[in-house]
Amino acid sequence: MDQTTFRKLIVLSGTIGISFAAIFIRFSTAPSPVLVLYRMAITALILVLPTLLQHKDELKELSPRVFGYCVVSGLFLTLHFFSYFNSVRNTSVASAVLLTDAEVFFTGIAGFLLFGEKLSRRSIWGIFIAFAGCVIVALSDAGSGSNMLYGDLLALLASVAMAGYTMMGRVCRQYISTTLYTLIIYTVTAVCSLIVLLATGTPVLGYEPINWLTTFGMAVVCTLLGHNIFSWGLKYLKAATVSTIKLAEPVFSAILAVIFFREIPAAQAIFGSVIIIAGIWWYLKNTET
Repeated sequence: MDQTTFRKLIVLSGTIGISFAAIFIRFSTAPSPVLVLYRMAITALILVLPTLLQHKDELKELSPRVFGYCVVSGLFLTLHFFSYFNSVRNTSVASAVLLTDAEVFFTGIAGFLLFGEKLSRRSIWGIFIAFAGCVIVALSDAGSGSNMLYGDLLALLASVAMAGYTMMGRVCRQYISTTLYTLIIYTVTAVCSLIVLLATGTPVLGYEPINWLTTFGMAVVCTLLGHNIFSWGLKYLKAATVSTIKLAEPVFSAILAVIFFREIPAAQAIFGSVIIIAGIWWYLKNTET
């Protein structure tokens, strides 16, 4: 197995991690900003010790320009989380995941404009095939959700924010390590969440204990074993490649929904999942990075 293929498989494993996000959100009861604060604060605290032990010199030499890039990336991540968490609570899991994964189109365009990352015609076909599979999955449960239009709009906003986060990560990872980069952006996101809570008068504490368990799960499974892996991959792979691999999330999310919520997917959803996998395989086969 060549090194590029191995890196793509590692990024794919991160997709499994982020697929648990919708599950943890469904089990949570606290407001979205509280969940984001807990999740990001826990993750940042976990990363403090590794950063001090392994990247102390890098932290001291960090330039204001790169630090500024990281802050902007953290702001995009904050917007993504707020939008996505509320989306899951207002529309179906599949629809929320689908519209959020429209990020792949935004990153593909931005990657070309900012970094000259050209995609072959075959690669582009792979993106469209995979996204078509996502559409099929979403349409299979189009009638579920408490406020679908609102939830869908939030999911679309989450996709734009995630694209911004991904592109800023592509920039930052050329200068600093994954550990230092993610510590900064998660800290920024935690601080932004705290500001929102204080500004809106939302209590920071006093919620059911289940929220600590779910946010710890998000921190470890979805963030460290999900987003951190994507951040690592952005140094070696095109932004569009990372985003395309993440299109497998509806497949894993659907499987997890069966396990935890007994949400049995319709035949249409299963067919869409097969299309997603085929599209991703076609893309990865026809792109080098």
